[in-house]
Amino acid sequence: MDIREEQNLFSLLTGSFSVANRAGGSLLALLIVAIIGEVAVAALVFWLQWPKFVFSIFNNLYSMFLWVVFIRIITAKAENSDESFTDSVAAAPLPTVYYLVYFIIVCVAAFAIGCVAAFSGPLAVIPAIVAVYFFLRLMFAPIAIATRGQGPISALLYSWQLTRGHLLYIIGALLVAGLLPFLFIGTVGYSLYVGIPLYFADSFSILHLSLTWRIVLAAIVLIFFFILLAVNVFGVLLFLKFDYDYMRDAFVPQAQPNPNNPPTPVFGPQNNVLPPGMGQLVTDDDLGPQVQVLQSSIQTHADDPALTQHLDQVYQPQQQDFVQYTEEDRMPTILFDDDMAKQLEEQRHMWEQKQHQDKSQRDDNDMPSVKMSK
Repeated sequence: MDIREEQNLFSLLTGSFSVANRAGGSLLALLIVAIIGEVAVAALVFWLQWPKFVFSIFNNLYSMFLWVVFIRIITAKAENSDESFTDSVAAAPLPTVYYLVYFIIVCVAAFAIGCVAAFSGPLAVIPAIVAVYFFLRLMFAPIAIATRGQGPISALLYSWQLTRGHLLYIIGALLVAGLLPFLFIGTVGYSLYVGIPLYFADSFSILHLSLTWRIVLAAIVLIFFFILLAVNVFGVLLFLKFDYDYMRDAFVPQAQPNPNNPPTPVFGPQNNVLPPGMGQLVTDDDLGPQVQVLQSSIQTHADDPALTQHLDQVYQPQQQDFVQYTEEDRMPTILFDDDMAKQLEEQRHMWEQKQHQDKSQRDDNDMPSVKMSK
């Protein structure tokens, strides 16, 4: 059961037994700590001859502290967190103080309602209904103090928000959880009442119980206490359900890696890297009727002899076409076409004309000059 997911009443009830079972080691350690503390304080009070009310005060405070530790242990197991037993004990003192303040506020409110009921006469049922209503609306405040680190006032307000619109659901859950121990006792009692006279009359004696019957009765008692423990765990799980439902929009579950999933291929029909069809030839069917090729950019004819000869010379040169060059002569090979040859011929003709003109000018300048005299 994942308490962060939405749970119904049946899953919460069955999950409470599972959580109680998983918290068995921590709860056993808590029981040992409780017994040691009670015995130590009782011995200290008896040895120092302190008044009994001192022991009563310490007993109440110590019970609150143990209750807070119990709530934190159950919450840690339900949420599958890494909080250990020592972590729960170390985090319990401050919530215990808050719980003490909450307890004082509740006692004052209960005393006020009791006084009103005492002077109401026939209308005393109205304060009783009001008290039950406030109990149902504020029942999650102690758990919010123990698990969420809230103060007394903020825990009361938070419990009021969580229970808004869920009173019928809460009443049904409390009835189921409250009747479960009585149903177990009734079933066991009826079975023993009917089964012993019919099948075990000769071996059962209430004054001299055999070892087998002692083991059976001890197992029944252990199961009964385990059911009581599961009922208390159910109350914590009920709070966690409403708590996560209230914060459902803000809760984002973490993705859990699955090592059994095969690796995702980089290329292929199930490719999640490239778009579908990437790297494949585009056909007429892919283009559709709206796209048509009107004219290609390059047209070639394989039956053209000149083109075939040109391609053979360029891409498939013959051995006799290669020219070996020495280290001193490494001029690059230039392929001339007709346009380039015509352009070079025109440039050569223009160069020859220019040279001829330059020679004629030099001859005119070399002629002797004639001086004219008077």
